[in-house]
Amino acid sequence: MKKRAVLIACVALVMAACSNPNLEKIDQLKKEAIAVHDEVMPRMGEIHDLQLKLKALRKNYTSDTTQMAQEVDAQLRDKAEELEIANEAMMDWMAEYVVDFEKTAPEDSAVVYYTKQISAIEDVKLKMNESIEDAEKYLETFQD
Repeated sequence: MKKRAVLIACVALVMAACSNPNLEKIDQLKKEAIAVHDEVMPRMGEIHDLQLKLKALRKNYTSDTTQMAQEVDAQLRDKAEELEIANEAMMDWMAEYVVDFEKTAPEDSAVVYYTKQISAIEDVKLKMNESIEDAEKYLETFQD
Protein backbone atom coordinates (compact mmCIF):
# COMPACT_ATOMS: atom_id res chain seq x y z
CA MET A 1 0.00 0.00 0.00
CA LYS A 2 2.85 2.36 0.85
CA LYS A 3 4.47 1.74 -2.54
CA ARG A 4 1.23 2.57 -4.28
CA ALA A 5 0.94 5.88 -2.40
CA VAL A 6 4.53 6.78 -3.28
CA LEU A 7 3.93 5.89 -6.93
CA ILE A 8 0.80 8.01 -7.06
CA ALA A 9 2.62 10.92 -5.42
CA CYS A 10 5.47 10.63 -7.95
CA VAL A 11 3.09 10.57 -10.88
CA ALA A 12 1.27 13.60 -9.49
CA LEU A 13 4.53 15.50 -9.15
CA VAL A 14 5.62 14.63 -12.68
CA MET A 15 2.26 15.69 -14.06
CA ALA A 16 2.38 18.95 -12.13
CA ALA A 17 5.89 19.67 -13.40
CA CYS A 18 4.91 18.89 -16.98
CA SER A 19 1.98 21.24 -16.87
CA ASN A 20 4.00 24.21 -15.62
CA PRO A 21 4.13 26.68 -18.54
CA ASN A 22 7.30 28.33 -17.25
CA LEU A 23 9.17 25.04 -17.18
CA GLU A 24 7.99 24.26 -20.69
CA LYS A 25 9.09 27.74 -21.82
CA ILE A 26 12.48 27.29 -20.17
CA ASP A 27 12.95 23.93 -21.86
CA GLN A 28 11.98 25.40 -25.23
CA LEU A 29 14.37 28.36 -24.79
CA LYS A 30 17.23 26.08 -23.76
CA LYS A 31 16.67 23.91 -26.81
CA GLU A 32 16.62 26.97 -29.06
CA ALA A 33 19.91 28.31 -27.67
CA ILE A 34 21.63 24.94 -28.02
CA ALA A 35 20.22 24.47 -31.54
CA VAL A 36 21.87 27.72 -32.67
CA HIS A 37 25.10 26.69 -30.97
CA ASP A 38 25.00 23.27 -32.62
CA GLU A 39 24.37 24.88 -35.99
CA VAL A 40 27.47 27.09 -35.92
CA MET A 41 29.86 25.08 -33.77
CA PRO A 42 31.03 22.95 -36.72
CA ARG A 43 32.15 26.17 -38.43
CA MET A 44 34.94 26.54 -35.87
CA GLY A 45 37.03 24.28 -38.09
CA GLU A 46 36.44 26.60 -41.04
CA ILE A 47 37.61 29.53 -38.95
CA HIS A 48 40.81 27.70 -38.07
CA ASP A 49 41.47 26.71 -41.69
CA LEU A 50 40.89 30.24 -42.94
CA GLN A 51 43.21 31.66 -40.28
CA LEU A 52 45.94 29.29 -41.45
CA LYS A 53 45.45 30.34 -45.08
CA LEU A 54 45.57 34.02 -44.18
CA LYS A 55 48.68 33.52 -42.07
CA ALA A 56 50.41 31.65 -44.89
CA LEU A 57 49.60 34.45 -47.32
CA ARG A 58 50.90 37.08 -44.91
CA LYS A 59 54.35 35.50 -45.13
CA ASN A 60 54.47 36.71 -48.75
CA TYR A 61 53.81 40.33 -47.79
CA THR A 62 55.27 41.07 -44.36
CA SER A 63 58.82 41.63 -45.55
CA ASP A 64 57.80 43.56 -48.68
CA THR A 65 58.01 47.29 -47.92
CA THR A 66 56.02 48.54 -50.89
CA GLN A 67 52.83 50.44 -50.07
CA MET A 68 50.66 47.89 -51.86
CA ALA A 69 52.23 44.94 -50.06
CA GLN A 70 51.79 46.65 -46.70
CA GLU A 71 48.14 47.31 -47.46
CA VAL A 72 47.56 43.68 -48.44
CA ASP A 73 49.36 42.53 -45.29
CA ALA A 74 47.13 44.80 -43.16
CA GLN A 75 44.00 43.46 -44.85
CA LEU A 76 45.12 39.86 -44.32
CA ARG A 77 45.82 40.65 -40.66
CA ASP A 78 42.41 42.31 -40.27
CA LYS A 79 40.58 39.31 -41.77
CA ALA A 80 42.47 36.97 -39.43
CA GLU A 81 41.59 39.19 -36.46
CA GLU A 82 37.90 39.18 -37.41
CA LEU A 83 37.98 35.38 -37.47
CA GLU A 84 39.71 35.32 -34.09
CA ILE A 85 37.09 37.66 -32.60
CA ALA A 86 34.35 35.32 -33.83
CA ASN A 87 36.22 32.32 -32.46
CA GLU A 88 36.66 33.99 -29.07
CA ALA A 89 32.98 35.01 -29.01
CA MET A 90 31.98 31.36 -29.36
CA MET A 91 34.47 30.23 -26.73
CA ASP A 92 33.28 32.95 -24.33
CA TRP A 93 29.62 32.06 -24.87
CA MET A 94 30.30 28.39 -24.18
CA ALA A 95 32.33 29.20 -21.06
CA GLU A 96 29.66 31.50 -19.66
CA TYR A 97 26.58 29.43 -20.56
CA VAL A 98 24.96 27.82 -17.51
CA VAL A 99 23.27 24.61 -18.63
CA ASP A 100 20.88 24.23 -15.70
CA PHE A 101 20.46 27.86 -14.68
CA GLU A 102 16.82 27.21 -13.74
CA LYS A 103 17.89 24.82 -10.98
CA THR A 104 19.48 27.64 -8.99
CA ALA A 105 17.29 30.59 -9.97
CA PRO A 106 13.61 31.48 -9.98
CA GLU A 107 11.68 30.43 -13.08
CA ASP A 108 11.13 34.01 -14.24
CA SER A 109 14.85 34.69 -14.02
CA ALA A 110 15.56 31.51 -15.97
CA VAL A 111 13.24 32.60 -18.77
CA VAL A 112 15.05 35.93 -18.96
CA TYR A 113 18.46 34.23 -18.79
CA TYR A 114 17.81 31.76 -21.60
CA THR A 115 16.18 34.46 -23.73
CA LYS A 116 19.37 36.51 -23.38
CA GLN A 117 21.45 33.44 -24.19
CA ILE A 118 19.56 32.99 -27.45
CA SER A 119 20.30 36.58 -28.36
CA ALA A 120 23.97 36.16 -27.40
CA ILE A 121 24.47 32.99 -29.42
CA GLU A 122 22.67 34.58 -32.37
CA ASP A 123 25.24 37.41 -32.19
CA VAL A 124 28.02 34.82 -32.15
CA LYS A 125 26.47 33.11 -35.16
CA LEU A 126 26.36 36.40 -37.04
CA LYS A 127 30.01 37.19 -36.21
CA MET A 128 31.13 33.73 -37.25
CA ASN A 129 29.19 33.66 -40.50
CA GLU A 130 30.21 37.18 -41.51
CA SER A 131 33.88 36.72 -40.70
CA ILE A 132 34.00 33.40 -42.57
CA GLU A 133 32.24 34.85 -45.59
CA ASP A 134 34.47 37.95 -45.63
CA ALA A 135 37.65 35.89 -45.34
CA GLU A 136 36.56 33.48 -48.08
CA LYS A 137 35.71 36.35 -50.44
CA TYR A 138 39.00 38.05 -49.72
CA LEU A 139 40.98 34.86 -50.27
CA GLU A 140 39.25 34.38 -53.63
CA THR A 141 41.02 37.51 -54.88
CA PHE A 142 44.34 35.64 -54.57
CA GLN A 143 43.33 32.77 -56.82
CA ASP A 144 44.46 32.86 -60.43
